[in-house]
Amino acid sequence: MKSIKYIALLFVSILIFQCSYMGKLSIPIRNYEGGKLKFNGFYCNVNNENDNQVIYYFYKNGFIYAHSTDDYKTAFKYPVDEEFNNVYKLPYFWGVYIVDSNLTITIERWKSDFGYSTLKFSGVIINDSIIVFDHPSKSVGIDSFYYFKSDWKPDSRKITFKDKIKTSW
Repeated sequence: MKSIKYIALLFVSILIFQCSYMGKLSIPIRNYEGGKLKFNGFYCNVNNENDNQVIYYFYKNGFIYAHSTDDYKTAFKYPVDEEFNNVYKLPYFWGVYIVDSNLTITIERWKSDFGYSTLKFSGVIINDSIIVFDHPSKSVGIDSFYYFKSDWKPDSRKITFKDKIKTSW
């Protein structure tokens, strides 16, 4: 009986640790000074045959905001739901990117899986309106992301967990 209690206690302890774990990002955060990305809108893989369209908002400060949708047109609308403020508290919506001299863009972001482990992938900037990513998700795969101008995007300055992970950068 005691061994079952110890096993249950060990399992709960591991679960709590994993849920609070936040992987460190290896890409250093830095401002993007190049002219090959647009920042007044988003990039989306609209031609994806699956219902999983991924939207990326890039920021000059090196952050990236990402989310999936079944209709990219929803990204044009300012969210009125107060629950949207939660995205500033949840790391798996955010990450960082870096662009090298060959226009290879590398993204590293958190993902939600019993904590916040990291996910890293790259692509090539074709021009300021098209990026081709080799996305790790099987539902996305190698896909082209097209730029769409938008009047709205989340404010990366409102991220509440920056101080907790400052040493990651």
